[in-house]
Formats: sequence, structure tokens, C-alpha cells
Amino acid sequence: MGAVEGWLALGRLNYFGKSVPKDYEKAFYYYSAVDRDTDNRIADLMLGRMYMDGTGVEQDESKREDILRKQ
Repeated sequence: MGAVEGWLALGRLNYFGKSVPKDYEKAFYYYSAVDRDTDNRIADLMLGRMYMDGTGVEQDESKREDILRKQ
């Protein structure tokens, strides 16, 4: 997958719109890739937040709880 920190940084840049326009779908893609391949709590936290708020993905309380329960 490459450096986890790099993928997290790409997720963060797209989520918060730092140096690039905000793109929640791209942020979701990067955080999901990290979540698939690692047990990274930052990726879990951001994915849970995105499911809670419906940013980049359809709002889903059940998926949010599943992701955050892994921690």
C-alpha cells in the first residue's frame, strides 16, 4: 500500500481542503485504504466521523459504531 502516513496525509488534505479543494469522496477512499490494510486508529476515527456526518459517504450510524468499536 505504501507509507501509511502518506495515505493518511492525503486523506487529511482532501478532508480539510488543505492545498487542494475539499473532496470528501477522495478522503474516504484514502482512509478506507488505510483501514483495510492496517489497524490505524486515525483512519478509524475519520471514517467513523464521515459515516456519522455523511461526508463522502452515505450517513450510516451502524457502520460508524462498527468502525469505532474496533478501537
